[in-house]
Amino acid sequence: MSNSDNEKQALEKSKTVYETGEIITTKVYKVSPEQKVELDRLSTERLEQLRQEAIPNIRERYEQKVKLRQQQPKAGDDGKSIEVISMNGQVCEMKKKLAVKLEDLINEIEFQMVETVTYINTQTGEVITLSKEDMRAAEDEEPLEKYPDWQKENIEQAIKIIEDEEEVYLFFTLRNEYHEYEIIEEFIGTLSEDEVREDLFGAIQGRGAFRRFKDGISEHDIEKQWYEFKEKKIRKLVIEWCKVMDLEIKE
Repeated sequence: MSNSDNEKQALEKSKTVYETGEIITTKVYKVSPEQKVELDRLSTERLEQLRQEAIPNIRERYEQKVKLRQQQPKAGDDGKSIEVISMNGQVCEMKKKLAVKLEDLINEIEFQMVETVTYINTQTGEVITLSKEDMRAAEDEEPLEKYPDWQKENIEQAIKIIEDEEEVYLFFTLRNEYHEYEIIEEFIGTLSEDEVREDLFGAIQGRGAFRRFKDGISEHDIEKQWYEFKEKKIRKLVIEWCKVMDLEIKE
């Protein structure tokens, strides 16, 4: 038997092995590069065939589920559970997300409470501020009975956040990324009077920069101008952050 006949016979055998679902390895058959190409082609064709066969069934199940749900009452906009139908026809239940108040997030930036962390409940829109001590207590898994009543509620909330597997709670990272010194520098750069601008730039160098800046804006009577600039800047930063996080806000 010639080499070409041998290769042809091996190729037919490979095709038979593939079509019957058996496993082919180099220990069973010696596969040439040409045979490997043919097997890859057969595999691609089979996958495409399976995909084409599956699509009508998936679409049919999906349409059936849609018709069934159309006959049932629809969920309102009150944050209650709503049903979502996936393309495989499976009905999933999820919570409707509610908007968070823009002012609540702005206040978190402006107040900058020391030793605290902020989370957003994306299902209720609630802004939650907890102390780092509460978070550590939740991680320690100590019995709640050892804590005073006023702290138990905070620790319970911290436990919910730590054990959150559904990603309901969103860490308000912007609070930690916000640097007022940069805003101060930007504000000073917008001032039209060279003398005032140079005086304030000098005031914010070195230790005690914030105290000297506050004294400076008071001396130059531009406190109102500064606080308006700061408020607009923070508002813009918060809106941009919420947009990136796909978080709806209400003003």
